[in-house]
This record gives sequence, C-alpha cells and structure tokens, in this order.
Amino acid sequence: MLLESGTDLHSFHASVKDNSKGSSCGLLLYGGGESYKWFENALESAQNKDWRTNKRMEFLGVTIKEEENVEGMQESGHGHEDEDEKEYDEHVWTSLRNASVICGIIAETLEEMDPENKDVYASNAAAYQEKLSNLDTEYQNTVDSAKQNTPLFADRFAFRYMVDESGLNYY
Repeated sequence: MLLESGTDLHSFHASVKDNSKGSSCGLLLYGGGESYKWFENALESAQNKDWRTNKRMEFLGVTIKEEENVEGMQESGHGHEDEDEKEYDEHVWTSLRNASVICGIIAETLEEMDPENKDVYASNAAAYQEKLSNLDTEYQNTVDSAKQNTPLFADRFAFRYMVDESGLNYY
C-alpha cells in the first residue's frame, strides 16, 4: 500500500520513494483515471520490467460512466487542456457488482502469476463475491422498500455507480 491508513487519495502526492516502491513490485493494482495520472508517469520508469499492472477502470470497459453534474453540483475544477476531453468517474468500487468483477479479475491474475496457489485464490474470490452479492441484494431490498429514493450529498459525490444501478436519484 502506497497510501497510509486514513490518507485522502485526493490530496496524496507521491514521493520518489513511493514511485520506487510501486515500480519494484510484482503486481500493481490501481484505479486509473485523473487521480492516478501521477502514477502513469512512474510506470514508465518501472524497475521491475516483468511486473504486471491492473487498472480497475480498464476491467470494466464500457460500463465506466462519464462524470456528470446534476442540479446543485459544482464543476469539478480539474481543468483539462482539451476541454472536450471526457472525464470519467473513478469511483467504480462503490458498485458492489463492479467490486465483484474486479475481485474476479484480480483473482485470475494472481492465479496466472502463482499457479501453485490457484485454488486458494479462486476459493477466496468466490467466497468474497458471494458476500458482495448478498450485500448487493440486501442493499437493493432496502432501496426498494424505502419511502424516499433521493439521497442528498454535501461533499464529493463518489456514489454514482451505486445510485445508478440501484435506481436512486441524487443531489
């Protein structure tokens, strides 16, 4: 882990030591998107040329959502050189369904890298995916039986994937 417990990714600035630590590992799992631009540069100077990288946003392909502003939201202010460049929502893990897909892909990668322990990775992934599925069902049942279906957020909105798949509106 490059970020210590409690560190806010939005304000994290990688040090030379962080870049070195990340580029010398055997497998690097990271999100992708705007918050990880700093790491894209570090990848180019990786010390371990045999490493594997997995970017969460690539796992999900066409299901990645473009950022959107709904009533009451402020523009993100990231500022792009090309204002027509699309900005994608990086918070893919807030969807329990996405988390399950990501878990499966990570397990497959580990199985390929360490075939001797393939069954352990597969078993652990299946158990975790079952927990995610049960939690998703419980969450959806709660949403379906709720009297209100519109949460109000007063901070960064990181739950687009979750609200979209569960049928919630948001402001």
